[in-house]
Amino acid sequence: MLRKPVAAALVAMVVVGAGAARAEDPPKDEAARRAALAKAGRMVRSDRGKPVVFSDLDGGNALETTVENATSLKWLRDGKRVLATTDGRVLTIDSATGKATDLAPDAPKDVFVAWTPILSPDGRYAVYWHSPRRDHLPLEPFAYAVFDLESGGFTDVGTLAFESVRRPGPSERPFAWWSPEGTLYACVAGDLQRDEQRGSRWKLVRWSPSGKTTETVAELPWGTRVTQTAFLGDRVAYVIDAQQQYRYVPRVVSGKGDVLFELPEYGLIWGVRWEADGSALRLRIQAPDATHTTKFWRVVPGEKPKVEIPEFDPPRRVATGDPGVGVEARWKMDDPDASGIFRIAEATGEATRIGTGGDPIRVGDVVVFWRVTIPSKQKEGPYFEAPETIPGTDDLWAYDARDGAVIRLSDCGFTSRAWDIRANAAEPTKR
Repeated sequence: MLRKPVAAALVAMVVVGAGAARAEDPPKDEAARRAALAKAGRMVRSDRGKPVVFSDLDGGNALETTVENATSLKWLRDGKRVLATTDGRVLTIDSATGKATDLAPDAPKDVFVAWTPILSPDGRYAVYWHSPRRDHLPLEPFAYAVFDLESGGFTDVGTLAFESVRRPGPSERPFAWWSPEGTLYACVAGDLQRDEQRGSRWKLVRWSPSGKTTETVAELPWGTRVTQTAFLGDRVAYVIDAQQQYRYVPRVVSGKGDVLFELPEYGLIWGVRWEADGSALRLRIQAPDATHTTKFWRVVPGEKPKVEIPEFDPPRRVATGDPGVGVEARWKMDDPDASGIFRIAEATGEATRIGTGGDPIRVGDVVVFWRVTIPSKQKEGPYFEAPETIPGTDDLWAYDARDGAVIRLSDCGFTSRAWDIRANAAEPTKR
């Protein structure tokens, strides 16, 4: 493995909510503060066309691995290894040495695919499509592979059978979901009846990783499949949507088989979740009218009226070093002033825009986030060719809610295809 120290020029500090710092009068401890922040976490990333690299948050102290073309990277709960997916293989990478371990050495001719692995609540298990390798051909998954990220190896769950035109693509999420207590719910192939075609009959099952046992939750109507689930404690709701049976009207069903809600006409249900008190469901639907726009509905199980609401899910709020302040990333189409990173007063909910950025993560007492350095753009070319996109670059910034400082941590111009960040066990950063 190669260790390649990366120079990290740390520039630009502004202050939000505490008065703007003058360029000619920077804080005396600015360089020390930035250096401390860079060491407060460890980043793993896979830049386009480059190997997986571990580094400090400014890109320095880098360790380059031999793993290439990673499509997903996730720190494991031990804080020492990273789960990686590349070229249909599932690996763990040691962050100290860069050594990679294949978790399925006994199945070298198979591929395990998921754009984002489905991790169990405790972080021990991960779910992927399991398919024979079919270079330059669509996947043909025959089971879900559940990997044990501590002891190694995997277990196949269920049997899958797709029509050739409905085989999932590499970026399609497996039809599997973890409940809060760690039981896997999965939509698998059902028993075909006479003259029924392959891939037309499905059922919902639950699988226990401790006992490796499978139990049928529901046999589904012909030509339908479970596409979404929502959990609240021991309650489950799932969406049954049409596949071959185009006259079927999508509906939400409880774990006991009761219909909680049915669309008034044909359409699609893209998402479902319980409200915190369990009194209602929130749905993300594709409007059945000619507009096909996405709408959000609030429905009370057992009642037909639905209420259109402004959002499906509130923005994820990240805690900061100040217990009275949170940070959210918001996005609103065609409204840049309503998009970006926002400081939220916990007591009042008042939001103050910090600036552009996204994907906030708490690291120690600060929140780090990505900000576009050079936007992506389309390459100019002949009108009859599909325009090629020239990827832009991003850099990592930090926000300290205690004094409102916004600090640029890197100027490397990352083009990360996949990345993850974890906090180091360290003392709180100094102001």
